Amino acid sequence: MGLFNILTANVACPICAESARFDNIQFRYGHTRQIRFGIGDTLIWNGNNVGQPGRSCLFVPGIGGPCPHCQTTYVYFIIKIVHDKIEEVTPTADDPGDDLAN
Repeated sequence: MGLFNILTANVACPICAESARFDNIQFRYGHTRQIRFGIGDTLIWNGNNVGQPGRSCLFVPGIGGPCPHCQTTYVYFIIKIVHDKIEEVTPTADDPGDDLAN
């Protein structure tokens, strides 16, 4: 996967539907140096960039886990970014792939 950033979010697991805190949702967008972000944070751009800064709205894939309730190893997410701000994270039962940010 290469370098990535890390998002922390409280969301429902798409497998068991229990609400959980996921502390390690990995995603590749912005300055990728394992920087920790939360919902509402603004991405950093500083050299090791993936993507383009300032896009009006885009969705990037993320992966985290395990779920603390059902122990699903890999939980997939779709992360909504608006003008470099992390607006929302949505869990998904299926791997969203890498094509969302294009």
